[in-house]
Amino acid sequence: MAQKDDEKTKMKREERQKIFEMLNNQMNGRRIRVTKFGKFRAIARSLRAFLWLRKVALFAKVKLRNDKLKDLDDAIMLYTDVTKGWLTQAIKKPILSIVSE
Repeated sequence: MAQKDDEKTKMKREERQKIFEMLNNQMNGRRIRVTKFGKFRAIARSLRAFLWLRKVALFAKVKLRNDKLKDLDDAIMLYTDVTKGWLTQAIKKPILSIVSE
């Protein structure tokens, strides 16, 4: 079993090396030109992406908080109903004895 894993990792490593060699051969002698406007565009896009991610995270956080508050409210109402029933049974006899006197 361990020998098969070693062979798989070796094959993956060899495949990665072949891919990197092919990419290096294709890019050999070529240079990617980046203009000033291209740099500005990259900075602007990264800033917009950051702001968008922050907005999405904020909305997700607010939604999660609202869901938790709703669940808490439901739990409080459930325990309120149970408590009312328990108190009604516990106080019924003492109140009836006071009223009957």
